Amino acid sequence: RASRVGGRAFNVTNGDEARPPLEVWNELLLLARERQGELGLATRLPKGLRTVPLALAYAMATLSEIIFALCAGHVPWRRHVMWNLTRGSLLLSGTEITQSVEATDRDLGFVPEFSTVEAFEHMLQQWDGGKAARRRK
Repeated sequence: RASRVGGRAFNVTNGDEARPPLEVWNELLLLARERQGELGLATRLPKGLRTVPLALAYAMATLSEIIFALCAGHVPWRRHVMWNLTRGSLLLSGTEITQSVEATDRDLGFVPEFSTVEAFEHMLQQWDGGKAARRRK
């Protein structure tokens, strides 16, 4: 086995079938919305995401980065979701990426433990609403 894997790179992913990013995000949002009471989320989550023109979203991300830069890297509103909106995160979250795990499975015997939805469900089960972070302060 070592001769087949030495010096090679392998894709390690959940092995899900390719789907449009908006479809995946909406499915995860629906799961979070169903469980938001037990997650301790005060804000009502939307029923679904819709597309906005990329130019508008990109302009908002650029503005977010400019504000961050003008504040010398010290954000005016700590832990606000706005600071996750960057041009890089915007473009990455809307990119459909499909990678084959066939060689990883065949040569390394890797079998994904969770699909994307199952991993999100597992994360929600582990969620403590940020209580652990507040206890550390």
